[in-house]
Amino acid sequence: MRGEWTHEELARMKRRLENSINDYEADNANARPLPPLSEQESKERLLSMFDLATERPLTRDESGLAGQFLACFCQAVEARMLGRPKGRYFVISEADLKSMNAKPGL
Repeated sequence: MRGEWTHEELARMKRRLENSINDYEADNANARPLPPLSEQESKERLLSMFDLATERPLTRDESGLAGQFLACFCQAVEARMLGRPKGRYFVISEADLKSMNAKPGL
């Protein structure tokens, strides 16, 4: 069965994603990649960031980390919904793939 995406489209999306990550890391020198987290792990870490934010404003680095925890949580939920209950997977939804492919350039 042939997939919906061509090798060229997937390569273009991969370049865009890599460029986006590189740009983020260039703008945020203290950013470190996170491994895939389970739904519970990412939820706990995200909630701890929320607790910290109720005490004081988050720094730019902490805000970025909170965004990463949120992304990990979303991906863990999608992984669980796709039948991977432990959730330690990076998942890109079909909607995200279509959105990336629709963007002009590269």
